[in-house]
Parts: sequence; structure tokens; C-alpha cells
Amino acid sequence: MPPNRFDQPAAAVPITPNEEMKRIEAAQAIELEWWANTPPVTSEQEIADRLAVGTAHLLENKGELPYRVSEKIPEPFRVLDTKAAALLTEIAQQWREQLNDQELFLVVSSAARTVDRQQALIDQGYPGAPDSSHTRLMAFDIGISWLADNDPNALEVLEQTLQTLQAEGKLNYIFEPTVGVVHICVHPAYGEERS
Repeated sequence: MPPNRFDQPAAAVPITPNEEMKRIEAAQAIELEWWANTPPVTSEQEIADRLAVGTAHLLENKGELPYRVSEKIPEPFRVLDTKAAALLTEIAQQWREQLNDQELFLVVSSAARTVDRQQALIDQGYPGAPDSSHTRLMAFDIGISWLADNDPNALEVLEQTLQTLQAEGKLNYIFEPTVGVVHICVHPAYGEERS
């Protein structure tokens, strides 16, 4: 699995330029509005409870899946809301189909976060809002550094896939090149039939 820079120690965190930070914050405002009425998780137990009642999904590294979960994500945080998990699978499957390469996979570099974990990442220098869709289990990050360095075409196809799904009203995405990820948040209406 290619390394990602997201969960490395604070010393390895590059400083996000002001212009990039402003763009990230503006783009995050959209999804924070979407999920304003969904309370953030404040403990690992809340995440476990969501799993137990079936409103969240544990992300696993299974050979047939078109994505892998970074081993750097602590196990309690390898979780997404069921809508976000379904979106992750849809993105990865469409990306793989467009590439016509069943060997490539996307790497999830971050998923669920408690409020405290989110603040700790911000304190380490990662870009983000204290009030994050990650803390509602509605967002995940895909590592893009390896793709940018080794397969720019695959990265371009990923961006095209995300643009298409965003135009369909399924998600919000934010490229964060300084830390080497694309942040993706599921839209509240994802999976609902539209007339």
C-alpha cells in the first residue's frame, strides 16, 4: 500500500498556504451547512454505537473492494456513515471502470473522527474546520500523493469522476494538495430516489 502523509507525526505536516486554506474553508462551508443538524461524535463509543445499530459501516481491506484503508488509521476510526460508505464504493468502482484497470485501488487515508481527534489534527497543522463532516461520519479522505507521483492519468480520472458525481448532486469534494488528499463528503440526499 502506498504511504500517505495524512497520519504521520506533526513534524511531517507541511504548512498549508493561506490561499489553499481559504479555498478549503469556503468549500467546507457547503457541507457543514448540509450536516448542521447532525450532531458530531464525541467519543469512540458513539462510533461503536452507530456500528451496532447499523447506521455506520466498518471499512475493511477486502481484496474485491476497489479501495483500501490506510493501516495508519486507528481501527476505531475506520468507519463511515452507511451513505458515505456507499458513496466511497461508488466513486472507487466508477474510477476503476473508467481506467479499465482492476488492479488499481484508491487509498482511504482518513474517515471517522471524534471532535477531539479533529482538533488534535488541526493542532498538528492539518487543514480543517473544528466543526467537520468527518466528525459526523459523512466524510473521508483519499490519498492522492502516490497517484500524482506515479499515475497522473489515474488522478485525472479520479477528478473527472468526482466532478461528475458532484454535478449529479451526490457529493462535495476538496483537493488538499499540500497534505496530499482529496476530501469527499456525501450529500444528505445521496441514495434517495429523485423524481
